[in-house]
Amino acid sequence: RLMRERLSTSKSDERYKTWYYATCEKIRERKEFKSINCDEGAESRADAYFDLCNYGEAATLLRTRVTEFHPLLEEKADSYVRVLCKLGRVYSYMGRHLDSVAVYHEAFGLMGKIGYSVEKRVDCLVQVAAGYEQLSDPENADDAYATATELLDGLSDGEERFVGRMTAVLYSRAKLFYGRQEFESAMVCMERLLEHVKRNYHENHPRVFETYTTFQHMAQKAGDAKRALQMTEKMIEIVRRHAPSSSKLVTLTTRVVDQAMELGWERKALESSEDLVILAERIHGDHSVDFALASKKCGEIHSRLGLYEKAAIYLEKALALFETRFSSHAEDIAYLYLALGELHSRLGKDKDALSQLQKAQGAIERLFGKENEAVAEILRKKAIVYVRIKAFDQALTCLDKSLAVYKNLPGGKPAEARHLYEEIGDVHKAKEDYEHALEFYGNALRLAERGHNEDGVGDLLATIADLHRRMKRGAKALEFGERALVFFANRGDDPKTLSRLASIYKLLGSILEEQRDPGKAIRFLKSSLVLRSRIGKLHGNSVREIASRIGTVLLKEGKNVEALVYLRFALNLSQGDEEEELNEETVTVLPKIATAYQNLGNKTAAKAAIHKAMDYIRTHFGERDNRYIQLKHRLDELR
Repeated sequence: RLMRERLSTSKSDERYKTWYYATCEKIRERKEFKSINCDEGAESRADAYFDLCNYGEAATLLRTRVTEFHPLLEEKADSYVRVLCKLGRVYSYMGRHLDSVAVYHEAFGLMGKIGYSVEKRVDCLVQVAAGYEQLSDPENADDAYATATELLDGLSDGEERFVGRMTAVLYSRAKLFYGRQEFESAMVCMERLLEHVKRNYHENHPRVFETYTTFQHMAQKAGDAKRALQMTEKMIEIVRRHAPSSSKLVTLTTRVVDQAMELGWERKALESSEDLVILAERIHGDHSVDFALASKKCGEIHSRLGLYEKAAIYLEKALALFETRFSSHAEDIAYLYLALGELHSRLGKDKDALSQLQKAQGAIERLFGKENEAVAEILRKKAIVYVRIKAFDQALTCLDKSLAVYKNLPGGKPAEARHLYEEIGDVHKAKEDYEHALEFYGNALRLAERGHNEDGVGDLLATIADLHRRMKRGAKALEFGERALVFFANRGDDPKTLSRLASIYKLLGSILEEQRDPGKAIRFLKSSLVLRSRIGKLHGNSVREIASRIGTVLLKEGKNVEALVYLRFALNLSQGDEEEELNEETVTVLPKIATAYQNLGNKTAAKAAIHKAMDYIRTHFGERDNRYIQLKHRLDELR
């Protein structure tokens, strides 16, 4: 009791407060109180019970006091309001938020009548709003905050007691909107809070920076990346002016890079990532871990934007630092090995790619063991490089290991296993080992049909059909081709599905042509062209090949005029593309056009077509090319 009396006259003495509350803690731990019997008034005793966390006794005393004051309301209004506020606080601590709100509401109503100060009324409203928030009643909570804001409007500028309260109210209201996912309203509140803080505090005041930080965090969480980026840039401006050597600059610039990439502002992200490296070097030095991390980030951005050569420079710089100075950053080192492996692969540096991927695999195995998805993915990446350099056996070894890893993981990862079976089939197909390719494509198909990537069923059916065609198994090729056709025919008419259907029609047309069924072959091939026309893809290598094949079949059937239409269409597609691979087609198409003209008795046009083909071959391959010699003999025959 004596300590509490002393406390009431020594509020500024923080040491005394600490002593008092520590004593309360000891009393609570020993449970050495049942009641407080002294000459103090009920309110003081209630305060003591509150400090001792005996909220039930405190509430009983305060309710008694409210009952005593109520008949004397006109005379004791001020004391009545004070006791109500204390009771509201006790109810809040007891979790009786409905009672707390009711008591604070009554207190607020009386405050207006007896001329309480604005700050006291605002404090009361804040407690009302907090109670409503606990009761999950955001509408009434917002009404309380809005009333508090109205009371403070016009008073908040200049005086700290009003400025601080307006800051707290606006922030609480923004948090309320944010919790209700009313993000635009939350952003409006934060805009107002920011203006208020900037108007009443010096730019260098911690509260200004805190407000920008909070605004940025809320905007980021609300998915407003543009506003979040603006807030981060404002924070950078403040730090640059008042603490140009602060490490915060590095942290904030890193955030700008990420936010710019999220917005798709590639140029901004690129420039900021390069600034980040310069800042890290200036503030921390070029042998610091911050410089290494900044170089890593910069390399990532360059890589994502396709600037592989420059990305490799930054990533290699980061890797050298981590390996020589910060070897404890094992995960960063593993990541850099992997990133450099992928970069070298894209740059066609296959030997370097395999070396870095092998290091990445070893680093990850040391960190997490051999049985994890990261190792399996690295093995797949190594297989891609091995396939490119025609090292098919090494590629198969990597894919087999990857498949074994996935099978040993919880659940077996059937979706990933399906992809791996298909990739192993692709390697066997590249080796022209079609029997083994069929075996693995069959495994992939069975998994896909069980629901593990159902969209892949049609593509696998088409792939198996094409393999049977290559193996001269016409009936089997038709069986799987028709199954693929039925699958895609029932999948809708979006451009992607129609494109796949067009490829199936082309495949079936090729199979039927080889089976000497020209009528059906032409029908399927024409259907392929029609579908490609529907999706606006009546151009390119595939369309030229289809048109040329239709012309060839029609030529064999003696339909020379119709054959000329398709062959000339194929020729126009060949000449419209400057790529050498496409221009090669002119050598194939022009002799067929010459044959059609010859069959129609137009030797002049036939010779012109042969001359054109010979000119192309002589220019690109020379006169010793076998095709040139054959065309020359044919030209002599026509003469």
